[in-house]
Amino acid sequence: MLMTAIVNLFTTIPSAPGYVGTFHAPGIAILEQFGVPQALAAGYTIVLHAALWLPVTLLGAYYMLRESISWSDIDRAAQQRVEQPVTEPITELAPERDNERDDVASGVSL
Repeated sequence: MLMTAIVNLFTTIPSAPGYVGTFHAPGIAILEQFGVPQALAAGYTIVLHAALWLPVTLLGAYYMLRESISWSDIDRAAQQRVEQPVTEPITELAPERDNERDDVASGVSL
């Protein structure tokens, strides 16, 4: 559990795609501190990283193919967003909910 927590903190550091390096180095170091041999710690960390990364990546690829979305579609959508920023404030898009605060304060849930 400690290894997973430390590795998750280290993945917030800017790194290569897939967190290569920022996932493995601290994972191996933490396991070695608890007496795990380096080869076993490296193997565990690599397998854990693959088990966390591979299913999500494969699902993303599957749904991109299923929906016929290409990388150029994603690039085009990002470019359109840059060229046409949202001009309306987000508060105008949300429904009015002023009376909800009074109901929650009185213990009544909607």
